[in-house]
Amino acid sequence: MAGASNALEVTVTPHELHIKGIYPLFTSIGEAFGMIHRVPLSKVISVSMKKRKVEISFRTQDDRVLSMGLYVRDSSKLKQALGAA
Repeated sequence: MAGASNALEVTVTPHELHIKGIYPLFTSIGEAFGMIHRVPLSKVISVSMKKRKVEISFRTQDDRVLSMGLYVRDSSKLKQALGAA
């Protein structure tokens, strides 16, 4: 388990979920701890909320299932954006 407070940027486009570091240093650290992802929305398996945390499960390129818990400023907006996937 790893954590990154105020170090990641979470973006949802019409085609993908992109979780990246806000600075190159954070991206390097995030990659080392498995926190940096670019996921086609078609690979998102589930999205749920546990209080303020958004739990996201998705399939990786090598077909493994990963789950992440994200605390973001507007968790309901993130869930809504991913629910439209």
